[in-house]
Amino acid sequence: MFLDRLRNARPNSAYVVESFDVTALYTNVSNDSAMQAINELLIQHERAINMYGFSIQQLMTLLKECLNCSIFRWTGRYYAPMRRLAMGQRLAPSLAIAFMSKVEAPVIDLGPLLYCRYIDDCLVICSTQEEIERCFELLNTQSEYIEFTREKPKENWLPFLNVQISLSENGYITK
Repeated sequence: MFLDRLRNARPNSAYVVESFDVTALYTNVSNDSAMQAINELLIQHERAINMYGFSIQQLMTLLKECLNCSIFRWTGRYYAPMRRLAMGQRLAPSLAIAFMSKVEAPVIDLGPLLYCRYIDDCLVICSTQEEIERCFELLNTQSEYIEFTREKPKENWLPFLNVQISLSENGYITK
């Protein structure tokens, strides 16, 4: 899917490509922020989601209870995470993805040539360096706890997920 989107974007060597990554996503997403993101998505897509007879309020109550009851064991001791998503918690990836959809919305509204994200790894292609700078700045101002790092191509190659990408005059090359 990602490579299809890259192909359809028809990039060329004059464009600017970078990848952005969130530092410690799960432990920097508060339960309240994750719940707010889920609530907004449920409201926005209520007609398209099979709620199995539950109201949004009931689902949010269930979610809150699940988050409050996530105890984990580490080095033989039991812990309860305080206010943040817990690594290994079954709901954590879905909640982080919902939260990230809120974080990325202003960047998508800017309309970069290509914006792809897999959990907390983002690939952005823009026409100019100024546009990519704006995307990076916007992402870093969406949450006080979320910090993005960036990676630029080295020797014209940029790693993203399990692919190396190089923009060329006729599109892109991967390895």
